Amino acid sequence: MERKISLKRLMLLFVSLLTATLASADNQGSCGDNLTYKYVEANKTLTISGSGAMMEFGNTEENRKPWVDFLNEIEHIIIEPGVTSISNSAFRRAEKVETVEFPAGLTNIGTEAFQYCYGLQALTIPKSVEAIGSHAFEGCSGLTSIVVEEGNAKYDSRDHCNALIETASDSLLWGCAETTLPEGIASIGHRAFYGCAIRSVALPKSLNSIGSEAFYGCGYLETVTFEEGLSYIGNSAFEECRGLTKAQLPNSVTFLGGAAFKHCAGLDSISIPNQLTTIELHLLYGCEKLTKVIIPESVVDIYDFAFYGCSGLTSMTCLNPTPPRCIGMNALDVDYTIPLYVPKGCVQKYQAADYWRNFVNIREVGDESATSLSALKVEGIQNDTPWYTIGGMRTIPTRPGIYIKNGKKVLVKSPLDRCSESE
Repeated sequence: MERKISLKRLMLLFVSLLTATLASADNQGSCGDNLTYKYVEANKTLTISGSGAMMEFGNTEENRKPWVDFLNEIEHIIIEPGVTSISNSAFRRAEKVETVEFPAGLTNIGTEAFQYCYGLQALTIPKSVEAIGSHAFEGCSGLTSIVVEEGNAKYDSRDHCNALIETASDSLLWGCAETTLPEGIASIGHRAFYGCAIRSVALPKSLNSIGSEAFYGCGYLETVTFEEGLSYIGNSAFEECRGLTKAQLPNSVTFLGGAAFKHCAGLDSISIPNQLTTIELHLLYGCEKLTKVIIPESVVDIYDFAFYGCSGLTSMTCLNPTPPRCIGMNALDVDYTIPLYVPKGCVQKYQAADYWRNFVNIREVGDESATSLSALKVEGIQNDTPWYTIGGMRTIPTRPGIYIKNGKKVLVKSPLDRCSESE
């Protein structure tokens, strides 16, 4: 009996050792012609050793990342001396990674190599690095320190700015929560601060352009200081910056991209530059705290949904003597009962213009007699219950047409006639 029990115990011990051995084998292997990897679960560390370039990974079983099964467990990555290249998407979405050690001699960091490594706290780029692929550190929202070693011929982090700058172009490629933008940079790249926890930005006078989605999703960003000389702000540059309260844009800006301030829910003030010719698609979509908008004389086109969801607007001013062209049915999707101020002598032009004619309270600039909906009465029309256009915007039926009241269509033949419900 005792012999049988001992044999059983030996078998269990053998199975346990075999399982541990197999598990250990699964956590190490090859990741290049002369490279190996090893993951130690006890300290959550992945080490890449050997010489040369990392293999390129794909989505098939044969070339998938060998650490994919424990990718979301890794907290530390050590790239040992001898490794020259990190492949595209190598550690993409390793969301718990906190530290990465790059070796001297590393020359290439691939596209999306560390994209969405939210837990990554600091970067030190060796002076040997010659190429960093697009989106390599995009979405690393936990970063608080970025340093490029002195002597790097391609990149720098000048003036202790906590950012990665392409030296030849003076373009800031990636920033972090503690970045201070240095004087001398000419541009901020696409998604440079994407999802970053930065709270305040002072743009330097040398800055010419801000790339698309540069500050997209910077929910903690409260203040941005703009300087004269800035000429280009890309699409969605500040989209979803819900803490931003003011955007005093310089008149040097000649292009303001679509959705540039979309869903900036805290924005209560913006100055639209007087050289713009176009209000782009979705420019101020969802800026619900914005109270007034002044459209400069230079604007000739307004695209769809530019002001959609600006429910806090109490007035709109358009300074062009010729009503700008509205491209799309929702280009002026606002409360049509708010005062619309236009240049002297231009009221009739706006009353006759497509879409602008929907405003029921058009007045000349400086005419303080303009009234709000609560004070505006139209003979024959009861406005104690809100009226809406077919498109759903609040209005007063001062012209013949079909409107919505109490959830039903109402045909108004004339403001002075009785209203009849339409089936």
